[in-house]
Amino acid sequence: MRNDFNKHYAVPGLIDLQAFFDVDSVTKQVRVEVHGTPYISGHFRMHIAVVEKETRQNATTNGETRFFNVMMKMVPDASGIDVNLTDGESFVETQEASLEGTHIEEYGDLAVIVFIQDHDTRRVFQSVSAEYNPALIP
Repeated sequence: MRNDFNKHYAVPGLIDLQAFFDVDSVTKQVRVEVHGTPYISGHFRMHIAVVEKETRQNATTNGETRFFNVMMKMVPDASGIDVNLTDGESFVETQEASLEGTHIEEYGDLAVIVFIQDHDTRRVFQSVSAEYNPALIP
């Protein structure tokens, strides 16, 4: 298993990726802004996952009481966003979504993960943990 990890770790990322997010706990809205420069061209899929870093109120009968990095919402949904990337051409993608109906315990405990992959092969070209930026939601 360690050899597999090292093999994949040595492969350079094919997309320079940054992401920023903001959450409004009153309106239960999340806004995500993704900036990237690809070093590959093609039709890919971007996925955005809102996760709660730790949750304790979802305990069931198996005795577990703490859960980490629980996915609360895929933005805009589990299908992701189609993106056409051109080698060397920067892009910006902005997405907003309602977090209504999720079981988020603490809005201040959220993280956002962004990854871009080839939908057919499932190969992930790059992933990033978004930085919190309260200026995204007016």
